[in-house]
Amino acid sequence: MQNSDAIPFNLSYRPNPEAIYQRVGSDVIIINLKNDRIYSLNKTAGRFWELLMAEMTIPEIKKQLVVEFEVDRESLNREIQIVLNNLVQEGLIVENLE
Repeated sequence: MQNSDAIPFNLSYRPNPEAIYQRVGSDVIIINLKNDRIYSLNKTAGRFWELLMAEMTIPEIKKQLVVEFEVDRESLNREIQIVLNNLVQEGLIVENLE
C-alpha cells in the first residue's frame, strides 16, 4: 500500500465519510464502507488517524506525535509521509476543501 509520490503536508485532510473506525487494543481498525475493505493501523498510524479525526492539521499532528512517541522529527516526517500516502491512496482520507 505504498506510493512513492509525496502528499503535501501543507494541505488539509479529513477522513472519508465512508470510512468508519474503531480502536481495538493498540490498533485502529478502519472499514471502507464503499468497497468493504478492512485496514488495521498500528499504534502510531492509529494515533495519526485519531488526531486527524479530531480535525487537527498535519503540522499539529506532527507536533503531538513527537511529544507522545518521543521520536525525532526526521523519522516522524518519513513515517507520516508513508501513512498519509497510504490513507490517500486507499481513499480513507480526502483533501479538506472547506
